[in-house]
Amino acid sequence: MEAVHKNLQQMVYTDDKGFGFEIIDDAKDNFLLQYVERFVKLEKFELTTGETTEVETVSYLKVKFGIRFNSALSLYVINPPRTMKHAFEMISTLFDKNLELTPVVFDLKALINDFSNKYKIIIKSISLSNIQCGELAVAKTKITTTKDLRDYFLNNYADTVAIVDLVSIQLNNFEVELARTGRLIINEKFVKNLLLVLEHSIDTNDDVFFQKLQK
Repeated sequence: MEAVHKNLQQMVYTDDKGFGFEIIDDAKDNFLLQYVERFVKLEKFELTTGETTEVETVSYLKVKFGIRFNSALSLYVINPPRTMKHAFEMISTLFDKNLELTPVVFDLKALINDFSNKYKIIIKSISLSNIQCGELAVAKTKITTTKDLRDYFLNNYADTVAIVDLVSIQLNNFEVELARTGRLIINEKFVKNLLLVLEHSIDTNDDVFFQKLQK
């Protein structure tokens, strides 16, 4: 935590510098930041008189993200841009150089089973792959319903080698779509609730999850 704050002080956004970070919420349990980068483009236009004029246009890249200390889910990005490579490289500069951030991969089958035992959930849709159709054939499918797929999934796929790639569920009082690759679609006001639920459900010793940030 001290390393993040120290690096943050040295990388506060200013228009003169053109890039840096802004603090949105500095609460320990809800540390929200925004990476901002300013782009200036000079364009030339020819007027009807034959003269040329220059117009300066300014655009901004803004990436909102949260940091969770002492958590297996250490970093999350809200409404990420189409490509995160550059933004992620800049965000990584906030952390200790010895800390390696690893993209999350969810075992959605395990999460569904765990959620079913702990919470009131309704499965609205589910996408599966690696469904065995014979010795030499596998398939993938997407199943949707207006009711609940939980019992159908538990009875037909939970104990098979099928992989859950995407699931849309109602969990307690909010709805969320979870992808195996770590992408989440959820109302922003419920993000903190979901992260707490995930932290209680995942195995933090499994190396498929983000490394813990230490104070």
